[in-house]
Amino acid sequence: MVTLIGLFIPLVFLPLLLFARMQGWQRRSIVLKAIASSGFVIVGLSAPEAPGRSLIVAGLILGWFGDVALSFRHHRAFMFGLVAFLSGHVAYTVVGYQLPSNRFAIVGASITSLGLALLALRWLWSRLTPSLRLPVVIYLLAIAAMVGAAVGQLQQPQGHYFVGGAILFALSDLLVARERFVAPGFANALIGLPIYYTGQSMIAVWLVLRGLGV
Repeated sequence: MVTLIGLFIPLVFLPLLLFARMQGWQRRSIVLKAIASSGFVIVGLSAPEAPGRSLIVAGLILGWFGDVALSFRHHRAFMFGLVAFLSGHVAYTVVGYQLPSNRFAIVGASITSLGLALLALRWLWSRLTPSLRLPVVIYLLAIAAMVGAAVGQLQQPQGHYFVGGAILFALSDLLVARERFVAPGFANALIGLPIYYTGQSMIAVWLVLRGLGV
């Protein structure tokens, strides 16, 4: 029941959040985003004990903090959100490597993800201030590592939830980058937020299913 409530929360509050963003209501957007992001945290916390549970839950909670931080427009808030999401990516990556996995799949997916990350860096580079270039490079490397580690779980039971969640999480990061550095606009939130919440929810559901032994 708790898991279902957690999944239901974003379904209710995400449309309200998008409407608030469209209207330019920043304070309401912050509150609604915090509530919507609580959904996947609740799902993660409802998961039975399983290997890697604490790290996945930590990653989900870090995502919550990152969501709230990115709702503010200050540079420091953006940097805090960047660090929070980076730490969440690292937590997911560590779990992917700790669990039994297909190492060949990890290597192949990591190389592919690294190539895509380099393309993203080329897209963003000229738009980044010198102080942001190194943090963005580190962040993109973390994304590539996370996706690679997740793909290594593809052949494990319900591993496709983790893979899909990690890929969607990575794609949502690109929309955040587009909003921040390339072309600000409501379209980024309209596309990126549903992708993001779906991705985080899939990772949380993966944890629940693993805990249940499904």
